[in-house]
Amino acid sequence: MATPWWERLREARSRRDEAGELAQRRDELEAELRALAERVEECDARLARERKDVERLRGLSWSAMLHALLGSAERKLRDEEREVVEAQFHKEAAEDDLTRARDEAADVERRLADLGGLDDAEAAYERSLAEAEEHALREKGSDGAELRTLAKRAGRLAGVARRLDRALAKGDAAIAALSAVRDTLGRAEQWSVMDLFGGGVVSSLVKHDKINAARRKLTEARRDLTAFEKHVERLLDDTEIELKFDGFVRFADSFVDNLYHDFIVAQRLSTAQYSVRKALTRIKEQVQRLRTRRDAIAAQLDENGNARRELLERRA
Repeated sequence: MATPWWERLREARSRRDEAGELAQRRDELEAELRALAERVEECDARLARERKDVERLRGLSWSAMLHALLGSAERKLRDEEREVVEAQFHKEAAEDDLTRARDEAADVERRLADLGGLDDAEAAYERSLAEAEEHALREKGSDGAELRTLAKRAGRLAGVARRLDRALAKGDAAIAALSAVRDTLGRAEQWSVMDLFGGGVVSSLVKHDKINAARRKLTEARRDLTAFEKHVERLLDDTEIELKFDGFVRFADSFVDNLYHDFIVAQRLSTAQYSVRKALTRIKEQVQRLRTRRDAIAAQLDENGNARRELLERRA
């Protein structure tokens, strides 16, 4: 005779719970084994030091002769030998504890393997839950209606979670791209300050190389912002950061090295940096709001799943 579905669910739940407890104990033992191994090493090191002290006192070292002259060599040797015995005792105790922990860890691994492992136990439990749900949905009554309501809610929440995940991925990409623009602009500003105070042609060329790099990174950032905005409402009107320099100004700045033109470039770099930082702050705020919403959705999904499990297990 086939085992009824409710008995299979009970067995799967018991197996999952036991596997979970064993897996938790295995993790605890791993930490305990590391600590005990360190303790054995410390005891071994201490024992080596104590034995060395005894050997030194037993030899003809200056220390031994000094203690002998003072009439304390024999007492000092007994003290050191007692410390060796104590160190040996602590080492053996630590080794015994380590052996017991290893034996328990091996037993836990063996029992966990007999259950098929935690992942397999959890998968079997989920299959039993699905089987119980099929039976409940075929039956007329409040349980089936409630399960259908929970299933619809789970589907809706999962859809929202997927959209939020996509939006968060695009938001993180936009933040990374704008951060790269900010950093590149910062380096350009540093060279601009040097150029402003007499850096010369070389500093002007390096500065404009950084500006060109910032332009390229800004193009990438705009692309990421556009992708982000496809998933959420438009963030800002001022994310279109302009980094356009008049051709004459650039020529004069690089080769004539006129202070007035240097000042114009420095001002525009400062304005662009301010705009980038402002956009970064606003986008980070938006992403954080999305992440908070995603966490809330995850909590609701967990709550929905718990309600489903409780209902099905109540029937078992």
